[in-house]
Amino acid sequence: MMSRNYKPKDYHQLKRLLMQCNLFDKSYDTKKKLGRKRPTGSVILAEETNKIVGCIFYTWDCWDSSIYRLAVGKKHRNVGIGTNLLKEAEKRLKRKGANVSSLRVHVKNKKTIKFFRKRGYYGNWGPYWDLEKK
Repeated sequence: MMSRNYKPKDYHQLKRLLMQCNLFDKSYDTKKKLGRKRPTGSVILAEETNKIVGCIFYTWDCWDSSIYRLAVGKKHRNVGIGTNLLKEAEKRLKRKGANVSSLRVHVKNKKTIKFFRKRGYYGNWGPYWDLEKK
């Protein structure tokens, strides 16, 4: 498995993955918007034999950072792809100057909360868990 930056030619595979994981948002995840996503390299893909099997998005505006859309295809889960994508996003954010990685997980999504807590994220609030890692 290798990770790389998103390219517009990846759109249809990425859309299928996000839909499979119930993470596709028709307002935000358009081909046009993903092609303009900043900073450059903030959509990271996991690829295996020319097939996109995972992704993670992040934002950074020199003040705030967020990690979102961590998705791994059902047939490729529990082998470290999500962990590797998360580490890559954290590494890129750190290089840009972020000292905190923030994300939001719905409180009913216990499995995902457990995933992030195991990797050092903590906190909670309201109907979502707002988790951070320094």
